Amino acid sequence: MTDLRTLEEQKEKLIEQLGCFLSRTVPLPPLSGRMAALLIIEGGKGTTFDQLIKSLGASKSSICTSLHQLEELEMATYFQKEGDRKKYFVISPNRLISRINEVIAHFKEEAALHNQLIEYKEAMQKVKPEEYSESSSKFMTAYTSFLNEAIQVFSRIKDSISTKP
Repeated sequence: MTDLRTLEEQKEKLIEQLGCFLSRTVPLPPLSGRMAALLIIEGGKGTTFDQLIKSLGASKSSICTSLHQLEELEMATYFQKEGDRKKYFVISPNRLISRINEVIAHFKEEAALHNQLIEYKEAMQKVKPEEYSESSSKFMTAYTSFLNEAIQVFSRIKDSISTKP
C-alpha cells in the first residue's frame, strides 16, 4: 500500500521531470517549467499563489514572473471561487489543442521538405544516376508516409477532444 508521504515524493519527482521536459520543449525557464508541471499534476482544482510559493520554494517575485509568462503563452489561466478573493491557477484548457496544432504544423513542414528532397533526388537520378542512393530515397519516402500518418492521427485526436462536451 502506498502512503501519502511516498505519493508526495513521487509528485515532487514528477514535477521535476515534467518541468525539465517542458523547459526543453516549449522552451521555458526552469521555474516556469516546474510551475506548468505542478499545474498539470494538480489538475482542474486550481492552485493558489501561496500554494505555488510553498510547493516550488521560490520567491513571490519569481512566481509572479513565471505566472505572467505562462499566461502570455496561453499555457495557464485562473478562476476565482465564489466568496473567495484568491485566484486559482490551472493549465489552460486549450493548451492540449494548441500543442497538437504545433506538432501538426511541425510535421507538415517537415513532410513538405522531405517531398521536395524526394523530387530533387528523383530529378538528380535522371541526370546523374551514379549519385543516386535508392536506400536514401526509400527512407525519405517511408519517413514522409510516417509524417503524413502522424498528422492524420493527431488531427483525429484533436477533433475528438474538440467535440467533447
